[in-house]
Amino acid sequence: MIRLLLSVMLIFIATSLSASSKRVALVIGNSNYATPNKLSNPYNDTKLLSKELKTAGFQVTLVQDATKSTIDKALEKFQNSLSNDSVGLFYFAGHGVAIDGINYLIPIDANFESEDSLKRSSLDISKVVRIFKESQNRLNIIILDACRDNPLSSNTKKGLAPFISPDGLFVAYSAQAGEKALDGPKNGYSPFAKSLAKNILLGEDIEATFKRTRIDVYNETKGRQRPSTYSEILSPFYFTSSTTRGIKRDHSSSKNKITNSVNFIRHKRFIEPQLILIKAGKYMKGNADDFETAPTHEVVISQNFYVGAYEVTFEEFDMFTKETGWKAPLDNGWGRGKHPVININYIDAEAYVQWLSKKSHKHYRLITEDEWEYIARAGSSAIYGFSDDEAELELYAWYKENSNNHPHKIGTKKANRFGIYDILGNVAEMTSSSYYRYDSTEYLSKQNDSDMRVIRGGSYFSAYDELEVYKRQEMLESEKNSATGFRIVLEKH
Repeated sequence: MIRLLLSVMLIFIATSLSASSKRVALVIGNSNYATPNKLSNPYNDTKLLSKELKTAGFQVTLVQDATKSTIDKALEKFQNSLSNDSVGLFYFAGHGVAIDGINYLIPIDANFESEDSLKRSSLDISKVVRIFKESQNRLNIIILDACRDNPLSSNTKKGLAPFISPDGLFVAYSAQAGEKALDGPKNGYSPFAKSLAKNILLGEDIEATFKRTRIDVYNETKGRQRPSTYSEILSPFYFTSSTTRGIKRDHSSSKNKITNSVNFIRHKRFIEPQLILIKAGKYMKGNADDFETAPTHEVVISQNFYVGAYEVTFEEFDMFTKETGWKAPLDNGWGRGKHPVININYIDAEAYVQWLSKKSHKHYRLITEDEWEYIARAGSSAIYGFSDDEAELELYAWYKENSNNHPHKIGTKKANRFGIYDILGNVAEMTSSSYYRYDSTEYLSKQNDSDMRVIRGGSYFSAYDELEVYKRQEMLESEKNSATGFRIVLEKH
């Protein structure tokens, strides 16, 4: 079944909000309309969202299958609970319709005989806006997961009308204004509600939360539903408090998260990286349709190995230069610490891994090209490893469109399926492999004696198509630049 699922989020905000502000939510889900207008999912959607909002610190009133009288009483109670330092949230799931440019939310006892009767027996959304304005509280949120199959005749335009955005307003639609969105499975969840529930506690600000939700819905519906947002917000708002923001709840793999902490193994005079075990396997390397990376050929990774979850940072490399007197690389004013080390060449990287191996009494080394592509693909044939959809790059990589032309701290994007961060973008990664074409005698005989080394992954100034997992570049062993770093491997014995 197809339904129209226009979700609108309004945020009136003037100042940054503290996590201690009182949070109050009214959540309404209407499913049990008279046949043939009955809906399956609002009941489940609102139950799911109520649970997540409670976890986020909201005092939630959940009302399901509400009549007009029930809604009016719930709104009165909701208004009385708001104060000038509170955060208010109104969520409605069910039928909704725009008549003469005004959005109406439909109770289960609404009169569907005509537009006039429906207007009289439904909730004009401007009443909710008026309640929020009169409360003069610090932040107000309205989420309308409504317009699920317009119950009026075909002569009435389907969909909710777009909101006119005053200053400080954030608007998010689960689909383009006035357009249809795909429904979820019967007795399941709508794509929008399911994604929002998954993302609401990830610890990101509200704009990032809805951007992530937009990408999820777009991908789940294979591009047939694309939520849109309009933002006039000047200050951030987080559903999670500052103390819980580091807890990244993800309903998929625990590895597939953004991290605010890096678990280095710290010693007095050196640091060992956080390592991920990569199991042996095989994959098809290259791309037969790309001249530079053809032909496609099978590569076997015969042994398990450990790889750094992150690119080597300035913090790690600076301990090496301090102890050995090796020349410290410049950071171009972008910061050291947890930023990936840059302005180093292959010789510098080799010197670092030899020093670390000696200090730790372990065998660290640079990653090979075969290992790099195996990790980047992470068991997938998708062109970015995690997906074929360039829209998802925003979640996994710093690149030309989102980096502001500089590298960022490690681990601030999602890890891939193997738990590896920044495998694409941020800084390109030099490998220990010599650069030869795949159809050359040198490559086929596994020679590794060239002074040209393979560089992989693209960087913060790479275009999206330069981050495709099979793409490769070459760089002289002696060359340094501000967009290349490295990642290291620990051999498993």
